[in-house]
Order: sequence, then C-alpha cells, then structure tokens
Amino acid sequence: KSALADNPAHVEDLAVAFYQRNQDPATSPNLQVEEGDDYSFLMDCLDDSRVIQDPMLSLALLRCLKVISRKVANRQTIEKEDVKTVVKYLRNPRMPGIASEAASVVLNICYEKPNVIMTIDSGAVVDLMGMVQDSDEDVQANAAGALQSISYQPNGRVHLREMDVLPALLPLLHHHSSRVRTRVVGVIHNMSSDIQVHPPSLVLCFHLSTRFKPEKGTAYRPVSPTTNSCVPVPCNARPLHSSRLL
Repeated sequence: KSALADNPAHVEDLAVAFYQRNQDPATSPNLQVEEGDDYSFLMDCLDDSRVIQDPMLSLALLRCLKVISRKVANRQTIEKEDVKTVVKYLRNPRMPGIASEAASVVLNICYEKPNVIMTIDSGAVVDLMGMVQDSDEDVQANAAGALQSISYQPNGRVHLREMDVLPALLPLLHHHSSRVRTRVVGVIHNMSSDIQVHPPSLVLCFHLSTRFKPEKGTAYRPVSPTTNSCVPVPCNARPLHSSRLL
C-alpha cells in the first residue's frame, strides 16, 4: 500500500515489466515454476480506489493477474473477494482494454469449479452478456471466452440457460472475427451438451452458423489459459475447457 501511495508510477513500471517477460505462455518464467505465488499485494492494489481511477495502472495490474491466473496453484487459491474485485473492472471499465483483460482473468480462473460458482454469485454473467455485444472485438472475444469457461461446468451451463444468454450470442455466429465465432460456438455447444436437461431447440442453435460447421459429435474445450483456440473433442468424453488460458 505504501509503495502504491508513494510511487504509483514505479508500481506500474514493475507491472509492465513483469507482463512483458511473461506475456507469451510458452516462454513465461512465472509459468515454468509450479509453486503458487503470493499475489495478495496485487489484489490489494486492484481493490484500491487510486488504482481504479488510473486506467493505465489498472490495465498493467490486470495483465499481471492474467499471467498469474494461468497457474493452477494460483487459481486454486482465488478467494470470493478477489473475484468481486475483478468483476468491478468488468462492470465499470475506464477503457476497452481493461474490460478485455478483466474478462481474460475470468476466463482463466473459471478453469476451477469453485471459481465458477463464485463468479456466478458475483453476477458477472450479466456483465459478460453485455460485453459480447461491445463494439471492440477483443472485448467480445474475451467475454465469449469467459462464458465458455463458465459453461464448461454443469452449474455454469444451468446458470447461462437461466440467464437466457442465447439472444446475445446468436448474432455473433456470423461475426467477421473467427476468434469471436469460435468461442461463441463453444459456449452454445457446451450449453447444448446436457441433452436430457434442456429444450431441443438449444441444440439446433448450435448449427445456425453457415460459416462455422463443427464436426458432428464434438464438444469444445473452454479457452485454455496457456493457448487460445477451441479444441474439438468427443461428446462422450469428460467436458473440456476453452482451448487455452490467456
């Protein structure tokens, strides 16, 4: 806290340097160490009103959290208050990049089932539904990726159906960006995977796109924290996440 108060520019410089070193998951020094990180200072900063009012510092710190949330050990120690802090940045972003990075964090942390429950309880799905209709392509893609991670878990799929997310998703099946289309297809496919518990009309929605024709009998892994594309897998296999972490 004192470092943030005394020299916020230095905190931002450190965050930018950390992100630059770890931006690529394939070469990230942080990801090469399996042990968890103490990121309490990072969460305290993100929850600080001075950071919230500073868009560039917010962006730099969210990117650090995105990197840290690629690691299993870190995702497993996320607390309810941490999720609420991230959702603040979904709800009131001061620039598109902040919304996009916050959605990437949600995508990553929702690889763990308890985090999906906390994300649902935080009301984040409403915010993500609005973000998929944003004019910024990165915001749309990362919001759809977050929904795809949520839809990996059965309780997440139930919640998305209860929230009636389809009207927000269906127009994006014809989006000019293949990244947006692929993630939207992944969400819809995951929502339609519980054939016995939802209306057949949802299954038909999966086939509405003329540009993206999935192979019959496949399911889509939610976007992975260390890659960035959807990987088709057999429907009768264990549910899989969004292709890779961001």
